Amino acid sequence: MAAHLSKLKNLWNELNLGLESKQEAQLPEMLLICKILDTLPQEYRSFKSIRLLLNEGKRTIDELTTQLCTQERENKEEKLKGDAQNQEALEAKATKTKTLYKK
Repeated sequence: MAAHLSKLKNLWNELNLGLESKQEAQLPEMLLICKILDTLPQEYRSFKSIRLLLNEGKRTIDELTTQLCTQERENKEEKLKGDAQNQEALEAKATKTKTLYKK
């Protein structure tokens, strides 16, 4: 996630530097935020919905970056927890199956 955000921010900065060199107005940060939200994977669907409810003072790129990195960490932890539970269930099922067939 950090690499994805960094890439988009770098492109954004290059674009704004190009506009500045042509003495044109820079693009608002909200456009970058919208682009980031639009490029998020499906698993961030609820994150996007909640993000839209924030007041405008908290809709900064720095705040979004922090929240996305936190969300990514939580998603990974949940996946690991789910994988561990699935493994335990498979082991329990295998043990039960072995016990049934030994009789």
